[in-house]
Amino acid sequence: IVIEDVLDAYERVSGKMAIETLTPYQLVSSQQLHKSVLITRTQRVMSFSVALVLLVTLAPLMALIALAIRLDSRGPVLFRQRRLGRGARAFDIIKFRTMRPVDQAPSEWERDNANRITPVGRWLRRLRLDELPQLINVLRGDMNLVGPRPHPVSNFPLFRDAIPYYLLRCSIRPGITGWAQVRYHYAASLEEETEKMRYDLHYIKYLTIWTDVRIIAETFGVVVRGLLAHLRDARPETVQRLDGVSGEVAAATA
Repeated sequence: IVIEDVLDAYERVSGKMAIETLTPYQLVSSQQLHKSVLITRTQRVMSFSVALVLLVTLAPLMALIALAIRLDSRGPVLFRQRRLGRGARAFDIIKFRTMRPVDQAPSEWERDNANRITPVGRWLRRLRLDELPQLINVLRGDMNLVGPRPHPVSNFPLFRDAIPYYLLRCSIRPGITGWAQVRYHYAASLEEETEKMRYDLHYIKYLTIWTDVRIIAETFGVVVRGLLAHLRDARPETVQRLDGVSGEVAAATA
């Protein structure tokens, strides 16, 4: 008879950790949360190599995206923001700008900025192409390809005080994509950030190179599904425009 601890079974089935049941002793005594130098260095070498290849390969696409952003709305092509890195050290994350600039300090929650998203920015966010400049952050050593998403520095006091064991997220480098990104959606509230924390801790506990490869592959799947969903949502509007054009042609030839 195989006996399995209920928390281990929960993690295996759900892909996340029940942080409400964890005790400080369990975290301190868990050897799985302490990653070997071999794993962290291998992950770093893989991230640097892949980021370098992608940056060179995707340079023409990034140039086209920069041109589209410049023609779509006023403001800089790139967006910089202070984010939390390994050891809770701050760094400047680089992304393609997807929102219209504002004079006052904007909210960090996506739901509060929905009306600022530009037409080009909506496509970039749906396809995750706004994240491409972060390959530079990977080369700098601020991030890896895979890891917990880096949070804005301004949210650090709130998350540290409200989310159990939040600082464990900062024990490894953040990533462009991660386990929480392929398993969950954008967080628009503190409760959803707490839910993503459960996935992040699960990733840190079970981190392997194979896990990173799997997450990268699933990220491409998320991008493809996002593209198909965007095309499906836009199809009725396109059909309506075509119907209107055909109606005008029919009226003109009658």
